[in-house]
Amino acid sequence: MATDPEYENLPENPFRVSVYGGKRDDVFESIERNLGTSDDTVMYHTWVNVGAMKRLQFLFIGGVEGAMGIFDVIAMFVILCLILVLFAFWQVTIYLIVIAILALLSGGAALKSVRGTFMAADPKNVNYEGIESFVMENLSKGYFVKIDPGATSRDLDNLTKSSTRATRIFQIGIYQSLVIATLILVIELAYRYIVGEWLLDLIILSIFGLGFLIGTITLDLGVYLRYKLAKKVRTSD
Repeated sequence: MATDPEYENLPENPFRVSVYGGKRDDVFESIERNLGTSDDTVMYHTWVNVGAMKRLQFLFIGGVEGAMGIFDVIAMFVILCLILVLFAFWQVTIYLIVIAILALLSGGAALKSVRGTFMAADPKNVNYEGIESFVMENLSKGYFVKIDPGATSRDLDNLTKSSTRATRIFQIGIYQSLVIATLILVIELAYRYIVGEWLLDLIILSIFGLGFLIGTITLDLGVYLRYKLAKKVRTSD
């Protein structure tokens, strides 16, 4: 079993599990017990924003390999450093602030999106009979669970589909709020640089505020749907 997010030995469309809010050891143990693992199975636990940063690694690989000379390499490294600085700035000014606000508006549920446990495996090596029990177990613990069956013709049970839907709605709400907040920051900084003052137009700010509110409502909808599923699971036990 691999614990580093590398997928070279997996098919193009693997079976994937995403659990938000869970402890690393608890989720790993639940995956191994219910779904089974093999030598090619990939499991890792990370801060979700760090995971997003890892997706930028293609810039390092493709950019450096595509450089033709020493000056191209230097220019590429300058650009990459600038991207990392901007990403770090975004983390402090946008990500943490937005998550803190959403946490207040969602009763702390938004904090579960910060850390995630992930698994990818060849669909042929997954115990599909244990998927529902895996989802039930983690829902009852208060986690968000999303299952992508990958390249398989096997259908998922209704509980797993509902859990996946609730988690996606939860994620969409967070992503929308982050996008809106990022756009506000970029527009405000650009306006300040060009005009020399902050943009205080009530109509424009109201539009962005409405977009952020919709993101918050979407997030809370995902939280509510997950809560209903967890309540149903506990009642059936």
